[in-house]
This record gives sequence, structure tokens and C-alpha cells, in this order.
Amino acid sequence: MTTNDSGTAMVAVDEIKYTVDYTPATIEFDHFDELKAQLLQYTQQFESMEVNEATVKEAKKVKSKLNGLKKQVNDRRISIHKTYEQPYDVFKQKVDELIGIIDKAVKPIDTAAGALAEQDRQRKQQMVEQTIKEVAPEYGIDPADVPVRQTWLNASTSQSTFIRELGQDLLGIQDHVKKVIADREAVKAYAEANDMDSSGWLAQLDDHTSFVDIRPRMDTAMMQRKQEAEAAQKRAEAAAAVAALNQEQIGDKTVDTETGEVVAVEQMELEPEPKQDERKFVRAFRITATADQMWALADWMKANGIDYEPIKEARP
Repeated sequence: MTTNDSGTAMVAVDEIKYTVDYTPATIEFDHFDELKAQLLQYTQQFESMEVNEATVKEAKKVKSKLNGLKKQVNDRRISIHKTYEQPYDVFKQKVDELIGIIDKAVKPIDTAAGALAEQDRQRKQQMVEQTIKEVAPEYGIDPADVPVRQTWLNASTSQSTFIRELGQDLLGIQDHVKKVIADREAVKAYAEANDMDSSGWLAQLDDHTSFVDIRPRMDTAMMQRKQEAEAAQKRAEAAAAVAALNQEQIGDKTVDTETGEVVAVEQMELEPEPKQDERKFVRAFRITATADQMWALADWMKANGIDYEPIKEARP
């Protein structure tokens, strides 16, 4: 015996006694085998029945009587079924009533136990977070980057298991960080070596994509760029070749033979003008050249501030 908070005596749960008496009901079906044998005779008769107007008419009468017999037997089954289930239904109602009372009794216990378990869970979470805060920096890891396993908050998880799994996770994060850094450096170096902007490729790095995954994409982009440059060069060369067919060099000018337009003028490289007080020299020399070359030389000397005068006529 126990007592509740108000001092009322209560029977201990393990001392509560009860019994349920049950006597299986029996249903006697008299003359079943005889009835079955008689019905099988009708089955055999109609399976081999000769179909004509007389036999079909007689068969319909027998069919009506057999259906009547079928209904009688089934109706009796239904009535017995109803009375057979009545004791069970009464018993079930009593059991359901007791179950409801028990559920009502244990509900406050479940509520209190749940609240206590949540308090324990919160205390354990604080312990886990504090441990991560202290240990993570030793691995060079920001505590905020360490995920908390939900199993660590379970009452069944021991402190030693938590510490061991935390160490494993920190080593895994450490290796991941090193890999991310290595991947970023590899992407930068490969982009710079191939004259590419690395920013777009770095943005593609994530937890599921590494340099090994990105390099084929970079190679494809480089090949496309090379093909585009070669195509542009070929277009420019073709355009220049077509233009050259309609151009002629006259002196220092390139002229379009169809329009007469000057499309280019060769610029002569000019030497710096001599300083005012720089000493000048006089030299005499003979030049052998065509008329065009002579005129070009004269233009060059004029452009560079060189004075000249003929000494005698050049040899023919």
C-alpha cells in the first residue's frame, strides 16, 4: 500500500489484481456433411445438363429453391455473428474505459519527464558548445564552423564518446579547410599561367566542387578563346588580302586603285633636330639611286633639317 499527496491509501501498481473469464463459444452445424453432399449432386447435375426448353424451365425452378436455401443459411450466419460478438463488444468497452483512465494517470508523468529531459538536453548542449569553444581554436577552426551532432545531446551519449567524435569532426574540418585553400591556390595559379581572370572560376569552388572538377571547364574555355582568336586573325588576314588586291604603292602612299583614296602614308622616322649651338659638319659624297630614291632621300634630309646642295650632276 502507498499513500498519495493527500494521505489517501493507494494500492501499489504491481499489487493490482484482475481476472478475465472467457469460455470459447461453440457453433454446431447439424447435418452439414449430409447437406453438402446433397448440394454437390445438384452441381454435378447442372454441369452436364442438356440444354433445351424443358430442362431449362425445370432448372430455373431448382435454381430459385437453391437461392432460397442459400439465403436462409447466410441469414442464420449473420444472426449468430451478431450475438457472438455482443460479449466481446461489452468486454472491449470495459477495457477501453480502463485504458483511458491509465492514459490520464500517466500523462502528467510523461509531461514532467519530458520537461526534465529537455532541461538535461539544454544543459548538455551548453556543455557541448562550451567544449567546442575551448577546443576548436586549438585546431585553427572558428567554433561557429563546427556543427553540433544531435546525438551529442542525448542522455545515452557518454562524455568520452562526445570528445572522441568531436576530435574526429575537427580533424575533418581541418583537412577540408586545407583542401579548399589548396584548390583556390591551384585555380589562381592555373588561371594566371593561362592569362585568365580567376575570379569567376574561384566562385565555382564549393563543398562539392574542387580544382579537379573545374580544370576541364577552364581548359574548354581556353580552347574556345584560342579558336575565337584564330578565327578573328583569319578574318583580318582575309580582309587585308582582299583590300591589297585593290591597292597600289605610289611613293610613300598606298592608294586604292578603284576610288583613288589614299589609305595609308608611310611615316619617315625623324631624327631629333640639332641643338642651336651643336657643331655642324660638311661632307661630300656621291649617291647612286633612281629618281624616286633621290627624291625620297631629299625629303628625308629636309624633314631632318639637313642642308644639302648638288656638287655636280650625277652620272647617268
